[in-house]
Amino acid sequence: MKSQVSNQLIRLERIAEEIRALHQTPLQAIAVELEQTLAPLLHPIDNVEISGPINRLADYLSELLAALPKTFGQRFGFDAALTAAVMDEWNPKLNLRRLALPVYDLHWGYRLLVMPPRNRESTRVIDVFHFRGGETLEEVELLDYPWLIHELGHHLMHVHAEDFPEVFRPELLAYLRDQRVLALADRARARAKADSALNQIEQFWIAGNDQRNWAHEIAFDILALWTCGPAFLNAFCATLEEGKPDPFIKRQDHPPYIVRAAALLYAGRQLGLRRYQNGLTLIHDKYLQVVEEAGQKNELLLFAPQELIRSCVDAAVLVAEKFQLKKWRQVDAEKFLLEPIFGVDLLNAAFEKRQASEASYPEWERAVVSQLAGYVTL
Repeated sequence: MKSQVSNQLIRLERIAEEIRALHQTPLQAIAVELEQTLAPLLHPIDNVEISGPINRLADYLSELLAALPKTFGQRFGFDAALTAAVMDEWNPKLNLRRLALPVYDLHWGYRLLVMPPRNRESTRVIDVFHFRGGETLEEVELLDYPWLIHELGHHLMHVHAEDFPEVFRPELLAYLRDQRVLALADRARARAKADSALNQIEQFWIAGNDQRNWAHEIAFDILALWTCGPAFLNAFCATLEEGKPDPFIKRQDHPPYIVRAAALLYAGRQLGLRRYQNGLTLIHDKYLQVVEEAGQKNELLLFAPQELIRSCVDAAVLVAEKFQLKKWRQVDAEKFLLEPIFGVDLLNAAFEKRQASEASYPEWERAVVSQLAGYVTL
């Protein structure tokens, strides 16, 4: 028992040391809250069997600390300021602003961290945004940043969790009901196979609050398209061309890229962006040809029928309209350079500049990023 307590204390002391290190960073307020949680446990506990709860708390604190930023240089300040500005600008009435922290990774991503409860009524949550690339300011690639709007979709639909499912779920359930009625005419074996497929479709598409489903992921793409227009189409195509992800793999939390591409093409037509879709159309058609040559078109249509893709897109557009999210507009890149500001216009100006002049774009990007970074103090 004493050995077990001793080992626990050693582990907790190590966690306490990690927390103390945060006092010298912009995360000092987080350090204070974590210390208040940990302090009662930093003394020997004799003859009390609570090793399970202590270990679970230690696991929780270790995981939380591992998810927080480790460096706080110029890119951290730049990305934190940009994220906060977009939260405010998307629609100020939605009150989206809360603590948002950038970290750096191989891929864009989002994670919601829940702090230890302050009391029974209050718990702080932290939005952690994974930015692609390294931690230095030189690694900012503004053409890639429309993905930030996709990740902000996760945040939006955590704050307003029911709006999108309330619109899309009835459409999904109606589709499944109609397909099950049609399957009643099949023989027993075929009907069982159809039921199994429909159950899997429901699992992939059902819009639950955990957001680990195809519907939410497509919705986040559509919100990014709504706000960044061709800039997001460009970033999406670049991801497919540079990263070469498997476009057909089915995962619970991400639909195949060919399905996401089909959703964006449909949404682009609805939003008047057809003239910007040539690149994505070529990629989608190439993917579709591969599917047909492999004899997998029926499976694709089974799990991602056009009816569901379109219903999902329409639901996402309705949510964007309901929330009155800032919509894409063209931005004069040269005028923007004279008075750059953090926000969505930065991402759209970068796209316009790159389209206008590939040769002079790198210098424009360096100038804008450097000037905006100079406005930030941590």
